[in-house]
Amino acid sequence: MPSNSDIIKLQSKDGDEFELTFKAARLSKYIEDEIDSKGTDEPIKLEKVNTPSLRKVVDYLKHYETEKMKKIVMPLKKFEISENVQKWYAAFVEEMEEDMLFEMINIANDLKCMQLMTLCTAHTACLMKKVPMETIQDIMHMMKGSNLQSEDK
Repeated sequence: MPSNSDIIKLQSKDGDEFELTFKAARLSKYIEDEIDSKGTDEPIKLEKVNTPSLRKVVDYLKHYETEKMKKIVMPLKKFEISENVQKWYAAFVEEMEEDMLFEMINIANDLKCMQLMTLCTAHTACLMKKVPMETIQDIMHMMKGSNLQSEDK
């Protein structure tokens, strides 16, 4: 088992590598398991994660190492993400376009990084609270007949 300060390399599906400490990397249970089974001599290849998304994940993991995100209490009582987490974390999700936000939820799930998943889903809930119910119902109705749910499966 590496020490917390050992450097871990992650590789995107595009071949770009990012470095972070084992302490930061182990916030992802998937990455921790990969290190346990394969060691740290070679980069951990994340075949589903493109470079821009991996850069965001690494930024999150590195920041979490220095400033642990406060626990988000569910169900949310306040529907501004900035009222639920520290300033850096709020800015992290608020600057994402919706497509990136939804991709980040999937990546957090795949990487078994529950803190990142909670942040992204809480922000999504805050965004949805601002959308009229009729609009959400229309979107759900449109998705029901689409093949979006079967994509990439």
